[in-house]
Amino acid sequence: MKHILYSLLVILLLSSSGFAQCSELVRKAHKFSDKTVVMTTCRGKRSADAIHYKRVYEQGQVYYFVQLYVESGSFLPQKGASIFFKDGTSLDWPTASVESTFDGNIHTSQSTIKLTEEAIELLQEKQIASIKLYVHDRALNQHQSIRAQDILNCVIGADLIEVKSDKVVSQ
Repeated sequence: MKHILYSLLVILLLSSSGFAQCSELVRKAHKFSDKTVVMTTCRGKRSADAIHYKRVYEQGQVYYFVQLYVESGSFLPQKGASIFFKDGTSLDWPTASVESTFDGNIHTSQSTIKLTEEAIELLQEKQIASIKLYVHDRALNQHQSIRAQDILNCVIGADLIEVKSDKVVSQ
């Protein structure tokens, strides 16, 4: 929890140019409930970025999710997701569902995983080397890894910053 609070402080202290990615977030407030979703937007294809984040506020609770994308896959049922850090440690979800779609000429696998507080802290502290969905890997370069950390901090601090758009949606 202290890392989440620290991230909020960092966001407040840094200039908006340091967190340009924050302007890529979208906040959706559901019209008939107290549910609010803050999520990263797409740059071109949804799978262009390997990692997306989502923050859901509902009934007084806040939940964080990570969405992982790998450009390969199969339409057979798949399970298992992992994030590998540059220091050799990893976050593993062996039972996570992996869904695949076919977009033009490319198979894309995707998994959405609910994050624990400990997982959030690791994602804030460590640089990501690669992700794996089922048996399909995707490496991240240093820029992509830092971007993933910055966007996570933006999603955590979304109540304190401007986002790309605010929308009211019906469920």
